[in-house]
Amino acid sequence: PPQAPLPPADAPAKSSPPPPREPPPNAKTRLCKFWVQRGMCLQGDKCTFAHGTGDMTLNAQAKQNAKVTTQPLAFRPLQAMARPKAAVKSAVASVDDAEVNV
Repeated sequence: PPQAPLPPADAPAKSSPPPPREPPPNAKTRLCKFWVQRGMCLQGDKCTFAHGTGDMTLNAQAKQNAKVTTQPLAFRPLQAMARPKAAVKSAVASVDDAEVNV
């Protein structure tokens, strides 16, 4: 019976899995656009982009947080606003008139 030819001596063995890929140096420094837009990414843990700010490197988190500025609200609730004196007097007078008519 004919025998199958032997592979060359320098050919890699087929039974060993490929070595794991090393992530690029900029991995997990930017948010994954699929995760942001859809709330999911088909790559899962293999994705080199961050799935949320907690997944980012500390340096990338600091840069992301620096982009967001918070300022106190420019408006106050109605109860905290000062009313003109005339409006207060007329409101008190209308309450007094309502009590008399009861």
